[in-house]
Amino acid sequence: MLVIKKTACGCAAGVYSIVDYGRHTHLAYELEVPEEPGEVQKQFCILKEGNYIIQIKVHPSPMPFYSGLQAHGQLPPAAYKIFAECILAFVFETFLGLSFKGA
Repeated sequence: MLVIKKTACGCAAGVYSIVDYGRHTHLAYELEVPEEPGEVQKQFCILKEGNYIIQIKVHPSPMPFYSGLQAHGQLPPAAYKIFAECILAFVFETFLGLSFKGA
């Protein structure tokens, strides 16, 4: 009988800053471990430091006729804010492994 064990370990550690500017969120990081990126970090495209701007656009315009989607009216403004926060939480948790608490 073949037994396959799957294990996971961190490939880098460092410090990061996440700043909300209202219209976009800025993520900056710098690696501490390892001091210089090695082969594992190169495989995951992890640089020594990075700066990213995350901007989520939730457009309230009706769907174009050629999209094949039916428009069901517009959402109230508060719903767009909730939708944007859900997308931002998904980005943080899925791609960055961070917990996001909306305002």
